[in-house]
Amino acid sequence: MAWTHETVYQALIDRGERVKKSPNDQYVTLYRQETNCALLYAPNSSAQATPLHINKSRSEWRPELLEQFGSAVEWVRADNKGPGKDAQNFDHYRVVDWDQFAKALRLGGASPGDL
Repeated sequence: MAWTHETVYQALIDRGERVKKSPNDQYVTLYRQETNCALLYAPNSSAQATPLHINKSRSEWRPELLEQFGSAVEWVRADNKGPGKDAQNFDHYRVVDWDQFAKALRLGGASPGDL
């Protein structure tokens, strides 16, 4: 069985990553962070078409992650909240290869059963 949006999202929760406590547009962080710089939105959120949101201007961003994702993600668009608001601007990505994405996040092997 291959990784999916749902299984990656749940594996991050199971690993203990922080989840947004809100009834709508929930997300989980990709790794331990306080500044919300790398997020995966829930499969049923309004961001399901571009569930990966990254803010490279925040201090806790790990640039090597984007390299590890490689061709698993595809940039779609960037927020533009105006001058001086870089901390609020996120790049939005589509995940095109959930298996590779899960591997880059060190969630296990090529399938959810490997967790």
